Amino acid sequence: MATKNKKETVNTETKNLANLVIKEIGNENFDFGVLQKMQQAFSTVSKQKQREAFISFLDKKLIKEQLHKLNQAIMENANELMPDNDPNFVCRTPNNKVFQEILLLEAKRSGMKAKFNDKGELQSLDVKDITQEILDHYCILQEKFYPKRDSKDLIDSRIAQSINVPLRG
Repeated sequence: MATKNKKETVNTETKNLANLVIKEIGNENFDFGVLQKMQQAFSTVSKQKQREAFISFLDKKLIKEQLHKLNQAIMENANELMPDNDPNFVCRTPNNKVFQEILLLEAKRSGMKAKFNDKGELQSLDVKDITQEILDHYCILQEKFYPKRDSKDLIDSRIAQSINVPLRG
């Protein structure tokens, strides 16, 4: 019985956070505090199932424009959200993985796919394979994030690190 109540609480908390995010998307200026709540809610590996439920809930509820606006808010605040040792916005730590998965959700919805060669190896992305929606986000990162992080990689390498590799999964 306790397990069921705990699961219901997790589901309720996840849905409440998702609803807060959806509500915030309607505001002109997305509240940075909501992004921090997302980050804190999924800050450990043990919260992977909740994060997946959260992403699934957003996938069902958000229309294309709302998802794009959410990703824009994340990109606008990337410098404050990412740890100092992440110069390329790869989001590989548990508390930042949610941001990668939201970006990945938009990439998939906009038709991006991982490409493989004849040997089954992941190929680099060609600019023509990157949708305008995703390029828009990287333009924000180019302006507001990368210069502050002393990133040495080229933009296509950054996109490959944060999107192309996860797309294969």
